Amino acid sequence: MYNKGKDIKLIILKTGKMKSQKTTSIYEIADLTGVSASTVSRVINNDNRVSVTTVKKVRDAMEKLKYIPVPVAKRRGRKPANSGTLRIVLYSEIWVNHEVVKGISAAVEESNVEILLQDNSSGNYQPEELLQKKIDGIIFWGTPEKLIKSGVLSRIPAVNIFGHKSMHPIKCDMVTYNNRSVSQLAVDYLVSKQVRQAVAIAPADNEIAEERVKCFEKEMRNSGIPYTSLVEPMVEAYSGTPSEQLKSLLKDAQAVTGFFAYNDNLALHLHIKLLNCGKVPGKDYIIVSCDNNREMLSAISPRPASVDIHFYEIGRQAGEKILWRMKNPVNPACSIVIEPQLVQ
Repeated sequence: MYNKGKDIKLIILKTGKMKSQKTTSIYEIADLTGVSASTVSRVINNDNRVSVTTVKKVRDAMEKLKYIPVPVAKRRGRKPANSGTLRIVLYSEIWVNHEVVKGISAAVEESNVEILLQDNSSGNYQPEELLQKKIDGIIFWGTPEKLIKSGVLSRIPAVNIFGHKSMHPIKCDMVTYNNRSVSQLAVDYLVSKQVRQAVAIAPADNEIAEERVKCFEKEMRNSGIPYTSLVEPMVEAYSGTPSEQLKSLLKDAQAVTGFFAYNDNLALHLHIKLLNCGKVPGKDYIIVSCDNNREMLSAISPRPASVDIHFYEIGRQAGEKILWRMKNPVNPACSIVIEPQLVQ
């Protein structure tokens, strides 16, 4: 039977490897804004004694440094109502996006939720152990085979994000984005720019990338514009050195080539490769990518168009859905699909 009490423990299971990141402290925010650490703490705790100007300055710094406040139940000197942690279990190649975590946090912040992180990048953690930790709900990334086979998902309310029904038979709630629309928006953009040929660039061994490339090819066939796809090994795709296949393609190019990069990180590396080949952005090539990662895109000039799949909204919807599911455990599973948007 599911715990329907007030105190909710939420565990986020994520499939993939994540680069270790330095944790931002309130002292760094204080240094950046020129206020005291105690003032930063007051802003975090919504103390009305802080001026509107200072609140904006601090919150802007929090956004810039990607700072996420520690949940009240986990702060020093405060014991949670129930023991537990919010853990992100990393099972495969999908990375953690801080906007998704922010969205989840925003959705559950008024529900006395304790969020605990489980890192399973090593693969040593057994999903069955979750059943011994009094977990009330799970949000997990992608298609973690080990978790799916464990049977845990049939015993604990769960929400899957970034999964696609065509890829796996998980019978639980799902919050994702329309992956095919990503390709459709990218192709429409390249056609509008009247490119003479189009190229999709994607990493190998990635189910989402594979689906995106197939949709790209289908849409390009309908456009009548010559096209090709370059699916490269991960190490080669995310390097600044152009492959022989890319060099050959550029050598034969007679006009503007439109590139559709799997994500903004790949777009940045592609941009470097093209510059190394002596190509001029805007004249020899244009790029459209995906994720709308401002940090990545700001390093590319001119800034390419990118498809925003709304990470924050996906996280928010997942947070709301897990709270609903824990109160309604017998209702049929349902899917929420967020439509992406092209940002130019």
